[in-house]
Amino acid sequence: MTAKALFDHKHYPAAIDVRKGLLDMLDVVRELIAMQEAIEEYYLEHEKACKTYEERKGVSGFMLPSIPDMMTRCKTIFQKADQACQYLMYVIRLFYPEAPVKKYYKGLEKTVKETHGENDAFSKFFEQVVPFIVEIKNVRNCFDHRNAELRLSGFELQEDGSVLSPTIEMDFDGSVVSRQDLRTYLLDVMDGLVNVIEVMLPYLAGKHIEPMGLISLQVRQVPEEKRRWKLVQFGLWWPLGEGGFYAQ
Repeated sequence: MTAKALFDHKHYPAAIDVRKGLLDMLDVVRELIAMQEAIEEYYLEHEKACKTYEERKGVSGFMLPSIPDMMTRCKTIFQKADQACQYLMYVIRLFYPEAPVKKYYKGLEKTVKETHGENDAFSKFFEQVVPFIVEIKNVRNCFDHRNAELRLSGFELQEDGSVLSPTIEMDFDGSVVSRQDLRTYLLDVMDGLVNVIEVMLPYLAGKHIEPMGLISLQVRQVPEEKRRWKLVQFGLWWPLGEGGFYAQ
């Protein structure tokens, strides 16, 4: 919806095919939905395992809880996350076609800094998000190839008798994930990825939108009371009338 609000082809140079960008964003959304569903399925299996454990605790021969196919579930989640990043990259390259293809997001970061300057807000944003996106790719690679640099641990019995939920940790190709609760990490990756995408689109639009005759269009955050859709934070702003007009 954010892309639809911002990517009106009438306001961009003909060389930027924002209509293709909208189609690529549909693919981004599909991957995010599949990722969210896989995470929710993992959460359900986690709760089911914990419930079964509590019901059988103290019974002779009881075992620690376990989640079936935990490795495969995580592999699927990070495949979807990485694919969403790749589709997002297709959108960004519509605006920066000169970026080197083989260097993934690091190449895009370099191009953005060369274009707008290292102190530009968009350049700073890219500098912050690239390590996160590269981390997603590295986690996927470790799951795909079962690299020893990533460790996925199941439920563990602690000395005090408590049970530690499954954890994840990784140190691979410059990306370090300290050992932490797997459920929390999955949610953090999902939330972080959605936030990156939501902020990336207004930057792309704001850097390339063209004036409408003598009227200078801007990309602005829409006040909540003026939003047509509550969850769509950004829109095109026209300096017309008192307070301007938000095209949504």
